[in-house]
Amino acid sequence: MNHIHDTIDFKDFDISVVMSFYKKMKDFRRVLPVNAPYFQRNGIEVIIALDEPTECEELLEFIKKYPGINWRVIVNRDDHDWRNPCKAWNVGIRHATKKYILVVDPECEFLTDVIYHLKYAAETYDNYFYVGQVAFVDYNYTPNTEALETTNFSTYGSFLAKKEHIEQVDGYTEAFSIWGGEDDNLRAKLEMKGIKKARVASALILHREDEPNGEALRADKSLALPLELNHKAFIPDEQDFINPNWGRDFSEVCYDYLNKNQNG
Repeated sequence: MNHIHDTIDFKDFDISVVMSFYKKMKDFRRVLPVNAPYFQRNGIEVIIALDEPTECEELLEFIKKYPGINWRVIVNRDDHDWRNPCKAWNVGIRHATKKYILVVDPECEFLTDVIYHLKYAAETYDNYFYVGQVAFVDYNYTPNTEALETTNFSTYGSFLAKKEHIEQVDGYTEAFSIWGGEDDNLRAKLEMKGIKKARVASALILHREDEPNGEALRADKSLALPLELNHKAFIPDEQDFINPNWGRDFSEVCYDYLNKNQNG
């Protein structure tokens, strides 16, 4: 089902793909060979906000195998336990240079040409943000016609918005520290500013993982989200729109396609 679209030849996609990356090398190695052709097109940069230092050297060596992709890597030198990715995503958005921001996880495999479908929607309908669909599957899953008929897709996994719109709401709310809530909160903030949501049903992603029942585990985590965070996820308060320091949690650029002499 994977293929590169050519119905409309976008001369400049003008998209910054932003990934929060916390100890994801094993999964990233598995899915990047599938996603690479979609990334190495004109006007696309891939920004990895590496939220801990232990995989930095391995990551840099790996991405150099894909010189056709415009990479930028920002690393957090503080070695810490897992945390909500909102701060790392904001770092990536801060460093983005393109008109549009596409947020996607490094373990997500494109089932369709997600970048093309979201870009097409963005160029067709203004003043929206755009969400694709994701299915949580393990690495044994084969996306044939029969399997897809029974696969549960939900409206998460990929998110595209104009960078200026994200800046208007001060990015992701960084008060989220445990799992869950940050995606819905950002969407709610945008809608409160008059930016409407558009679901792009043709933008399909597989969230690959070793865990065979990842979707059920996420449902359990959602139920365990504290009441105050669950409320904040869908009903942002005034403070969620005011954070002049959003996206400044770390800032060391350790690889930058715009400065290849520095990268060696």
